[in-house]
Amino acid sequence: MRADEERVGQILAIAREVLADPGVSPDDKLADHGGTSLSIVRIVAEASQSLDLDINPRDLDGAITVRNLARVAQYLPPQPTMS
Repeated sequence: MRADEERVGQILAIAREVLADPGVSPDDKLADHGGTSLSIVRIVAEASQSLDLDINPRDLDGAITVRNLARVAQYLPPQPTMS
């Protein structure tokens, strides 16, 4: 599985959990599955925290889908550890 598709799968799992809808697919508009601005923020926040991603929804050009969120996501650089 390519890294891009792996990222899509990870964000998809988060979106399905937040929206409580296992039928969400990567190219579905999240609004069609009950997604609101608040739930989109929750999906982005969970993906950012659990997957070390930086996702700025303002970078989206078009519908808010899992695939579009994954496309604009950037991995955060590792943070130095405090000893």
